[in-house]
Amino acid sequence: MAIPLLPNLRFTQTARREISDITGLWILWGCIASAILAVSLCPAARAQKVYTEDFLNSTFTPETAWQPAITGAFSNWITQPAGFGTGWSGYGYHYGIAISDNVNGKFMRKLAFASLSRHEDKFEPITTGGKWRRISLALTHSVFVSSSSESRTFNWSGLPASLASATLSNAYQPAEQRSVSATFSRFGTNCAGYAAGNVWNQLLQIATAHRVWNHILTNR
Repeated sequence: MAIPLLPNLRFTQTARREISDITGLWILWGCIASAILAVSLCPAARAQKVYTEDFLNSTFTPETAWQPAITGAFSNWITQPAGFGTGWSGYGYHYGIAISDNVNGKFMRKLAFASLSRHEDKFEPITTGGKWRRISLALTHSVFVSSSSESRTFNWSGLPASLASATLSNAYQPAEQRSVSATFSRFGTNCAGYAAGNVWNQLLQIATAHRVWNHILTNR
């Protein structure tokens, strides 16, 4: 009786899906590591190391861990998109994908598109004008680099980076979430999150600039 040199490996559909997703995650982290290495070693790119530092500083923060924990819980128990499973195992899957999306988005905004366009992805809250005008200008940062400048330079770290991040996410999303409609749904979520972050920073500036809050903060 012949003994096979290798066992006859048979993978279930779930196992094949998990292997595919893990491969996609390695592709994501490989792209990020390669980009950082290129910027670190290439003399021409070394002058743009500010973008790498910006990406690393925004990535290695507590927010990168706790924000995906919240969004993953919301997806697992509220919206429940297909392909992730249910219960705590489904939550673990959601959490892993959410962390990858978080880092993926920062990579696209802070490093890839920022270095290509030579504009840091940084929103500076507006300090002059009415409250509603400042909030509306904060929203325009998704399209323009500087909302208060007369010469409006297109912000490549806004809408284009949101679309690129949503597209790259297909490398590690479950098969049910790799459709065109799912990709554009993530694109919309990315755009909304980016705009909301800018508005939140503007609201903080408005609140801290108010004389009541100034009095509280300066007399603590």
